Amino acid sequence: MKLTHITGSTFCLTGKTAIGVYRFDGNKCILIDNGYSKEYDELISALRDSHLEPAALIVSHAHLDHHGNSKRLRKHFGIPLAMPLAEAALASSKAALDRYTNYFGRSREEQISIDRFQICQVDRLILPEETEISLCGISLRIYHLPGHSFDHIAVVTPDDVCFGGDILLTERVLRHVKLPYCDHVRLDLASKEKIASLPYRHWIFSHTGPVEGDIQELSEKNRALILRRLDELCELLTTPMTRDQFYQASRVFLDMHIGAADQLIRQERHLYPYLEDLVTTGRAAMEVRDKMIYYRKAQF
Repeated sequence: MKLTHITGSTFCLTGKTAIGVYRFDGNKCILIDNGYSKEYDELISALRDSHLEPAALIVSHAHLDHHGNSKRLRKHFGIPLAMPLAEAALASSKAALDRYTNYFGRSREEQISIDRFQICQVDRLILPEETEISLCGISLRIYHLPGHSFDHIAVVTPDDVCFGGDILLTERVLRHVKLPYCDHVRLDLASKEKIASLPYRHWIFSHTGPVEGDIQELSEKNRALILRRLDELCELLTTPMTRDQFYQASRVFLDMHIGAADQLIRQERHLYPYLEDLVTTGRAAMEVRDKMIYYRKAQF
């Protein structure tokens, strides 16, 4: 992992995802997210090499690439973990994680990460109405930006560096992503618009790292990709389709790899919110035939 200085006491550790670091009192730090479980040893080594000792954790959302090391870090360093309320509920319950992550369709890596490392006590719940929290005497601003996950947050350090997590994909990622993941399309679109209105110049996004300057154009490109995908997926409904038929037509159109069962189930999890949005916004309709639900493009 590479440690990059952003400004003031704020840094970014970059591995498979970006981790925010706020340094204080010499070698102490607050970590914002903490990467995949399989990166644990690399993360510990990077912290040691940089003479950093975690004093608290804050997690933007409970996906395994952001929360994968919370349990071990919390225990190893004896430090508190802060998470948004709905995300903390997922992290504290095996039943919730099993349902949320499609237990029967996990990859081996996901099984290990979730079953061994992600079920974790949360010490500080971040409530929906809270806009600021204090960890180790350090005040951090909080913006609730749901959509990518149930209760995704952005975290702003005292240096006015905004850790945006997964709320925006950077230019590099946008060039090759096929279908941006979100749990709720409309909330995600609104959150992408909201973050662009925030008054910051320094940003950290999870799947590239540091970004500097105005992010309005980046936000618009993120929104445009989602809206374009909605249009394209809607056009696939040339005839009434079952959900499985829609998923298969979407995979072919988007040139998704059609392989093992866990890959297909993960793709369905990506596609379902888009199909749901087409129905809830009235662009597609459902009808029942022979005890099966079919989806068709709405007639205007």
